[in-house]
Amino acid sequence: MDKSGHPFLMPDRYARRHVVVTDWNGHDAVSRFLALAQDTAAPVDLFRLDDAIELCGDSQTLQMQRYDDIDVLIGAVITAVRAAGMGVRVYLVGHEAFAARVSASMEACGLSRREIQCQPCGIATLQLFCVHCRKISQGNGAQRKITCPGCNRRLEVRHHYSRRLGAYLAVSTDVDAACDAS
Repeated sequence: MDKSGHPFLMPDRYARRHVVVTDWNGHDAVSRFLALAQDTAAPVDLFRLDDAIELCGDSQTLQMQRYDDIDVLIGAVITAVRAAGMGVRVYLVGHEAFAARVSASMEACGLSRREIQCQPCGIATLQLFCVHCRKISQGNGAQRKITCPGCNRRLEVRHHYSRRLGAYLAVSTDVDAACDAS
């Protein structure tokens, strides 16, 4: 387990190919995974959102690709997963919103949740869904209370993450005002 209580990524020994996808938060987790993956015969594709991760690895089994845009990165990962066929496993490392977005894309292209591992890392900007005005906005992962840019209500960020919306739910801190406005 890492410091936040999340399990470490473990290479699936039956995988024919490992696809690792990371943002700028995942250096330690990716390094640990790559060290463990050297004991498997499967090649590793590493897709990273920026150039902060410089890792050593066997160039015959590790292919690294860097992207500045998450949409382009997801497109490249989908292409790699589809080309790999059966036996591919995807390992996600990064903040929760990043991992959720990539995971949803992987499920949409046919992978099951058992074929995807995730290790959240870092505090990042989160997607927040205001249940009152239905606006999705950005929030700091360390803050539990925000002001909605859509309806200007003071909101409390709940721990409930909606996979469908790709966002955490945010509810008014003033229940009486929320009921009056409805």
